[in-house]
Amino acid sequence: DVYARLIRELKRLGVDCVVDTDGDPLRRAVRAEPDVISPNVLEAEELVGHEFNDEEDHFIAVREMIGLGAHSAIMTAPDGCYALMAPEEPGGQRVLYRVRMPAGSIEPRATVGSGDAFLAGFVASRYAGRSQLDCLAFGVACGAESTQHLGAGLVDPEQVGRLRSEIEVERPDLGA
Repeated sequence: DVYARLIRELKRLGVDCVVDTDGDPLRRAVRAEPDVISPNVLEAEELVGHEFNDEEDHFIAVREMIGLGAHSAIMTAPDGCYALMAPEEPGGQRVLYRVRMPAGSIEPRATVGSGDAFLAGFVASRYAGRSQLDCLAFGVACGAESTQHLGAGLVDPEQVGRLRSEIEVERPDLGA
């Protein structure tokens, strides 16, 4: 319960909470209503209790994660992410995103740590005051660039910028 207790205390102090864990700690943390959760596909399947077979299942999954308590849910995938984000403005609507690198634009060498690189890029952009879309796209570019290096957490900022310009974004209809 440590994550859940920390989330409740930090939220009481007005601190944004971003959670990246899996299994029972994630399940308990989500109930404490963190601002953002960022599981990968396998972690998300475990959280919501079923496998995903197609893209529609991925969109349903981020909705289910919101239903469990997260304000925003980002599910990282090998080519990018699926996200359902809390409204940026009071009274606004949640926005569903599919953000990805185009097929064939980068050949991964090593994927260990790419989800962490994604989340670091996302959080850095968030604290720089960028839009949700910019945060997601920058995160995807960081995650993709990190696959070019052996060793977790390594990114070349120039290459991140180049990859950022290649990112594809879809905003599917929430009702779809």
